[in-house]
Formats: sequence, structure tokens, C-alpha cells
Amino acid sequence: MNGLVCAVCGGTTFSDRAVIWDALAEGWRLSPEERAMVDRQQGTCCTKCGGNLRSIALAEAILGVCGAPSTLDAFVSSPAADPLRVLEINEAGTLSPQLSCLPLHVLAAYPEADMRAMPYRDGSFDLIVHSDRLEHVPNPEHALAECARVLKSGGAMCFTVPNLPARLSQSRTNLAPIYHGDPANPTEDLLVQTDYGADIWHFLHRAGFGIVTLSQFSDAIAITARLKPRVQCDGWISPDCQSGRAAATIVPDERIGTSATQSANPIILADTTGPEIYQKIRSEEEWRDWAKVQASQLTPVVSQSIVEHALKHGIHVPMFGFVAPSDLQMSGNEPRESLLALGNL
Repeated sequence: MNGLVCAVCGGTTFSDRAVIWDALAEGWRLSPEERAMVDRQQGTCCTKCGGNLRSIALAEAILGVCGAPSTLDAFVSSPAADPLRVLEINEAGTLSPQLSCLPLHVLAAYPEADMRAMPYRDGSFDLIVHSDRLEHVPNPEHALAECARVLKSGGAMCFTVPNLPARLSQSRTNLAPIYHGDPANPTEDLLVQTDYGADIWHFLHRAGFGIVTLSQFSDAIAITARLKPRVQCDGWISPDCQSGRAAATIVPDERIGTSATQSANPIILADTTGPEIYQKIRSEEEWRDWAKVQASQLTPVVSQSIVEHALKHGIHVPMFGFVAPSDLQMSGNEPRESLLALGNL
């Protein structure tokens, strides 16, 4: 490990130990090379602070988001860190002592806080941090979308997850169960739900994160997912013609309303139009004209049904999040063009 400097404490010496046991290697179908890589990620540790390579990569990702040139130890004790609103989901590896020093730090520990339904208002945090947790969560896209919801506009999430870059991700629903943690005491919260691979960015994009970057420290990778800045918007209902499902399009507006909160039984719309808006629509005028054309393609009968459901249960607007019934109103009699989603979505 010559030349490596720990981003947590500045240490320069490291020790090694094997952490993968045979049953886990067999259930995960690790090749000898993959097993050695995961052993290094998890078992090679800084002798000064005890952080393993994966935690150090995560520290580098956090420092990158915060623009801090120092170690994590130095940053969390500096005045620059005081305004940072950080949500730590479970304990983020060996970084929990550092993160807990932050004045506005919040720890969301399972089962009191479920990653799929977090008890926080929209836009509550500047930064979310979690480590080796996502693989244990059923329906990870739902959990990631919840993270996007509680982040402020332009916020970031830094995390690690066991990842084999030579593979694609797969659900373990129909595979033999494997567990992390103590092999002598497997618990349901450590059951592996998803094996992640090189396409993990796809989960993040579908959850509403617009920018995904990687931080590498030796053999370990940490992931940073950022939200693009949100805009004030109206919401027009429009069709997703290819899938036959309804989709929501949005158009910028100057009105400012209240933040939406989650309610029961939302209508979940297709997300195929969300990311393309940023890529294809270059100006507010073009964006508004495009949305009106999309809205005009929906029949009045179908659009009326969607609007009635949205006004009763709320609606999920791709890339912008859930809008509660209290933040929806009709501006006219034409359902295709008059459903307004108010607020900083």
C-alpha cells in the first residue's frame, strides 16, 4: 500500500486481513480474483484510524462534495462544516464518529427509520451518507427515490455498496439466500437483496439523480449521486405513448408554493420523460411549448380520470418527486392543461 494516504485521518500505514468466508464466496459466486478484491476493500485498514479502503473512498467522496482539501477529521471540526445538514443512514462504516461531530448531523437507524419511507420533510438535507446498506433493501429504487426526496435541490448522496464491476446487477429474489455480518448469526436485516455490478448508475438515474460520479481509493469505490437543481413548475399531464402508461411533464413557472409531503396511494407515473427534459429542452419557452403539445395528445376521458385520482391521492412527477393533493389545483376546466403542481418540487 505504498504511497496511499488515508482521507479520514492522514495515516500512511495499512494492515491486511481476510474477511470473506467460504459460504459467502460460494453464494456470491466470487472468482478467486473477485474474492481477493473484496477482501482488500473490506479488510485492508488504516492502522491509525481503523478505516478500511471502502470507508476511506467514502471519505474522499464526502470531501469532494464539500470542497474540503483536508482530511475528514480536520473538516468535521472546522467552522466550514457547521452549516452542513447531513443524514447518515445507519452507521456509515467507520465514519460514524466523524459524522456525528457535525452540529446538524442526523442518524437514521433501522428499524426506527426505514430507508424506503423516511420520516423527514422534502429537501431537509444537503448530504446523505450510507455505507454497505443498499444491498439489503428490497426495492432499492424506492429507497433511492426517498433519498432524492429528502435532499435539497442540488444536494448529494455519497455511499458505498458491494459492487463487482465485471458483472451486471441482479436481484437475488430467486437465488439462494446469502447474508453479510456475522456468519454464525445471520439476521434478516443483513439478507442480501441485490448483487450490484457496473450498471448501478442506472438505479440512481431512475430514482431521479442526474449526475453520478465515482471516487476510487486503491481497490475501493465510493459513489456520489447529485440532484440537479429543481425549478418552480406547473405540472401538465401527458401520455407516455410507447408504454401506454400515463407520464407527467413539467413546465417552469414563477409561482412559489409549499413543499409536498408523502400521502397514501399515490398514482405512480412512468419516468421515461424526466431525464430527457434536461437533454432536449434548452429554453423555458421550448419546454413550455413541448409540454403543451404532449398534453394535447391525451384524450379528455383518460386525462379526467388521471386528474381526479391525482387530486385525491397525489401524483409523482418524474425527476421532481411526489406532489401531495394539498399542492395541486385546477386552473381551468380543461384537464389536459389545467392541473397545476405548485411549489418547489
